[in-house]
Amino acid sequence: MQTDLILQQPVTADGAELLLLFHGVGSSPEDLAPLGQALAAARPRAWVIGVRAPNRADFGSGWQWFSVQGLTESNRPERVARALPSFFERVEAWQGRTGVEPERTTLIGFSQGAIMSLESTQGAAPRVASRVAAIAGRLMWKIAESGRGAAWPEAGRSRRYGWAVSLRRRRSWG
Repeated sequence: MQTDLILQQPVTADGAELLLLFHGVGSSPEDLAPLGQALAAARPRAWVIGVRAPNRADFGSGWQWFSVQGLTESNRPERVARALPSFFERVEAWQGRTGVEPERTTLIGFSQGAIMSLESTQGAAPRVASRVAAIAGRLMWKIAESGRGAAWPEAGRSRRYGWAVSLRRRRSWG
């Protein structure tokens, strides 16, 4: 957590939320700082944290959750699956430090960070957040029935932001 970027720490723990921002490959938490600052201004009771991926990027500078060297559609799911335990550890570490439960945690990911955030909601994964916002990312696995219900992508139109896609569940997480 020493490598992560705390963009906002709320004055009080009452009603606190946790907004975790996950950058793309070859990037760093500082690259999402403008988004985090905008979220902080809109959510004064939120912890807003830019989380750094654990591995140095294969190409150029920055960091990555999984290697993109030799990446193919067939080996991508395995690489994502190998990276998920580290991702969960980072989320749970921030929840422990802030005292914010999964019900008040939002994962916000860009590119590779979006892939990791979305994948954290699938299969037998532990429930670490109640909301995910994915920017320029996608699910790796076929969305399947689980004990938490099936999720499906849903596109909607926003007057302010244009098209947006979100995941909806048939029933809430238990």
